[in-house]
Amino acid sequence: MLLFSGLTYDMKSLIVKDSPNRIQIIDGLRGLSILLMVAYHFGYDLVIFVGVSPQLIHNPVLDVLQSFFAGLFILMSGISCRFSKSNLKRGLLMLPVAAAITLVTWSIGFPVWFGIIHFLGISAILFSIVSPAIDKISRPVQFIIYIVLFLCSIQFTGRRYDVSWLWWLGFRPEGWSSADYFPLIPWFFIYLLGTLVGTYITENRLPRRFYAQRVPFFAAIGRNTMLIYVLHQPVLYVITLMIKGIINAIQ
Repeated sequence: MLLFSGLTYDMKSLIVKDSPNRIQIIDGLRGLSILLMVAYHFGYDLVIFVGVSPQLIHNPVLDVLQSFFAGLFILMSGISCRFSKSNLKRGLLMLPVAAAITLVTWSIGFPVWFGIIHFLGISAILFSIVSPAIDKISRPVQFIIYIVLFLCSIQFTGRRYDVSWLWWLGFRPEGWSSADYFPLIPWFFIYLLGTLVGTYITENRLPRRFYAQRVPFFAAIGRNTMLIYVLHQPVLYVITLMIKGIINAIQ
């Protein structure tokens, strides 16, 4: 069994089994965020492979929404850490998947060097190491630290640096690129914020409605985010090639 985002899924089928003990709203929010991520990647593929205007995905509104929903997905993954029996094992099991994604995307000329799966794997490992220490810090102080560090660290995004080996941390060198990019800075602080929220959820401190809320469709999607992430780009790639072929045939 492989653990992903704090919940178990069958390694053979990559399909998570539902359980009456699962909190559907967590699965649902993660499902919504992965669907929006898929939609964004579809737009990206249309721009790259079909020649649609870059304005489809590069515009002020979508830039903000893309960051928001990516942050939501990372937050929910951090929350789910509190449901995991072993974040170290979960993180280590994600790394081969991340390596396979890098190999495949590199082979087609659009390498993903540190995408969302790379980030989640490393973050789970790091959290397993630092959690004993940070759990000794009062929760209000943790909240302030994570927010301040995130707000301070976002100033580093978008810049280029004269380094060649710190891209995983957030310091991108000139000429370096990744088709999907979620460095530890600033996103790890959102992940840690999620682990903080998760402590309140696991202690049943939220309103009862939070635990009883049902969102079947999005929850079903959210239970299988790993499967969807691994498969969605190959499927989208085939779809965009078909669209390109149809357009070329019409022209």
